[in-house]
Amino acid sequence: MAKTGSHCPTNGFWRPEDRSAAPVFVFEGSIMPVSGGGSTVWYLEDAVFGAPAYPIPQRV
Repeated sequence: MAKTGSHCPTNGFWRPEDRSAAPVFVFEGSIMPVSGGGSTVWYLEDAVFGAPAYPIPQRV
């Protein structure tokens, strides 16, 4: 579980507490997003461990 504005504790797909939106992928250490325009509590749907299965685009 993680709250909007806190750092994501683990890579994975997260769903808002009210289940009003599809799960979103959040990287470990990223700031947890808002949902529906406001703060929420996020619950981990599916953790993702190891290297990504596809190349991550490079920042320009």
